[in-house]
Amino acid sequence: MTGNGGGQMGTDASNSRISTEHLPQKEKLEFWRSLVEQNIVALDFSTERNQSFEGSLYSSELGSATLSLIKSTPHIAQRTPASHFASDSDLLVFNIVLAGNLIACQDGKEHSLACGSGTVVNAGRAYQLNITENTELAVLQVPRKIMSTKVAGIDLVMAKNLAVKNPVYPLVLAYVKELANIMSKLPHQSIGKIADNLLDLLAAMVSEAVQDSAGIITDHRLANLLRIKAYVAKNLHSSDLTPTSVANSLGISARYINQLLSVEDTSLSRYIWKQRLEQAERCLRNTSLSSQTISTLAFGCGFNDMAHFSKSFRKHYNYSPSEYRRMYLDT
Repeated sequence: MTGNGGGQMGTDASNSRISTEHLPQKEKLEFWRSLVEQNIVALDFSTERNQSFEGSLYSSELGSATLSLIKSTPHIAQRTPASHFASDSDLLVFNIVLAGNLIACQDGKEHSLACGSGTVVNAGRAYQLNITENTELAVLQVPRKIMSTKVAGIDLVMAKNLAVKNPVYPLVLAYVKELANIMSKLPHQSIGKIADNLLDLLAAMVSEAVQDSAGIITDHRLANLLRIKAYVAKNLHSSDLTPTSVANSLGISARYINQLLSVEDTSLSRYIWKQRLEQAERCLRNTSLSSQTISTLAFGCGFNDMAHFSKSFRKHYNYSPSEYRRMYLDT
C-alpha cells in the first residue's frame, strides 16, 4: 500500500509500503521522521541546502526481529540524545546497503559503505547515517539483549563495515536479499524458524567481525564472559553487587574478569555501572512504572545514592532523571 492524500496518511508500515511521493515537499521530512520512528527508531532528518526528499518504507516482523526495506533520496539521519528517549533504545540496528551508498558514524568511528556492504549501530547511543545518493537499505532491528547472549564484545564493531574480511557476511547478505523479495508472502507458521535462522546468521557474522577487531575469543573465555554477564543481570538489583562479590561468587579473579571485559573496552565496575544506568533508563521510559518514584526505581536498579545516580544519569543521557521521564511519559 502506498499512502497518498497528504498529512492524513498513517505511519504504520507493517506489511505495507508507505511513501512520501504524494505529499507536499514541505511535509515530506516530518512525515518521514514519524514513519521511521514508528517502524524503526526515532531519528532526526535533514537534507543539504533544502534538497528535495523522497522515501518509501515497508516493514515486517520476524519473531523478535523486524525487517524494513527503505528506498530514499540523499539525506542525513541522526540519533541524538534529544530524539532517542522517544522510542526503544534497547535495539541493535543493522543497515545493509542493497543499492547506493552511505556513511555510518558512531562512537567516533566512521565507515563508508558501498552497495553490498553492511553495518550495525547501537540505538541506545548517538549515531549518524549519511545517505549520499539514491539508496536502498534493508534495516534489521534486533533486541540487543538477544544478540549479547550470543556474542561477546559486540560494542567493538559499532559502525564498522561488516563485509570486510568476514566469510559469513555473504551468507547474511544473500539471506536478507531473499527475505526482502518474499517477506510479504511468508507463511505465518514459518516466521519463527526463519527468524531463528536469521538471528543465528547475524550472530555468526558479528562474532567474526569481533574476532577480527579484537583477536580470537576462545570458547572457554566466551563461556566465562557470558556467565559473568548473566550473574550481573540476575543480581543487578542488589546494591551489594560489586566486582569483588561477582568474583567471589563465580570463583574467578577480578583481574581475569577485567581481562575478559577488556575485549569490550570496559572493566567489571564500569560494566555494572552501565547496566544499572541502562536498566534505570528503561524503567523511566516504562509507562507501567509511572506510579513509582524515581528513587524507588533507582534503588531497584542497585543504586544507593540518589545524588550520584542523578549526576551519572544526566552525564550519560544529557537530562536529569525527572526531565527524561517527563519527556517520554508526556509523548
